[in-house]
Amino acid sequence: MTGTNPGPPAPGLPIPSSQGKPYNIKSFPIDTALADFEWSITGDFVHAHCDGVYEGVGVRLYDEAAGYTYQDFDISYFNQRNPIKISRFTKLYVTAPAQAGKTLTLFVGREASVSATSQTVSVTVTQSFSKVRSDKDAHFTGAIAQNAKEDESLTGLLTNKIRITGITLQSDQALDYRLIFWSTDGFDNTDLDLDEFAGETELNLASYGWRAGGANQYYMDLRGLDIDYQDDDATNELHVSLQNLSATGKNAGATGEVVLEVTYEPRT
Repeated sequence: MTGTNPGPPAPGLPIPSSQGKPYNIKSFPIDTALADFEWSITGDFVHAHCDGVYEGVGVRLYDEAAGYTYQDFDISYFNQRNPIKISRFTKLYVTAPAQAGKTLTLFVGREASVSATSQTVSVTVTQSFSKVRSDKDAHFTGAIAQNAKEDESLTGLLTNKIRITGITLQSDQALDYRLIFWSTDGFDNTDLDLDEFAGETELNLASYGWRAGGANQYYMDLRGLDIDYQDDDATNELHVSLQNLSATGKNAGATGEVVLEVTYEPRT
């Protein structure tokens, strides 16, 4: 770092503010990701509320008088501490992953009286859920013989730690499938110390699948699952295999299309 840090203001002196208010509240839609989004605001603490997940949501607290650049200050994440308090900042740089339809709200206060009020505020994260979905033209497109499988890594998880709570499946064929979850894109391995098995469930369309109007694709929905899953690659991917348990083989291409949708709750 360069420059000289003058240290905190003298005890008992209020933090100056051009806004002249003891606190400010600002909401940030996070349909698209924020990366060091600047908010010029003076304060000594910031409290966050997010109706999505807190993982990856954080701020750099920057004091223009300190003589540094804002990149010199580390991001502090709200899933680790909330509220965040320091002696003084004059700008916030907000970072958050994209969460469709969600909003991040920041409460910025000044002076000890406002900070003390914030101490009574507790953050309760609502149990939100999200989904990740395969593409019929990109995933599980090959032929799968009985007991064979096809591996895919589905992108777009909000966090690397999730709890799988539900699965829906559409398939051109009424086959008995098993879904197998793996913690990395290494999938299975004959060496038990290297194998990445993380859970499984069966979706038997042959017995429980149904069709709308007796035609077109087969559907099946499975709820009430409780599968804890972690992507150890830290790539926000769901590593999953589709195994065919039926004697009839799964077709390749347009007559063997499959779409998988996994409902999950983000975990920390």
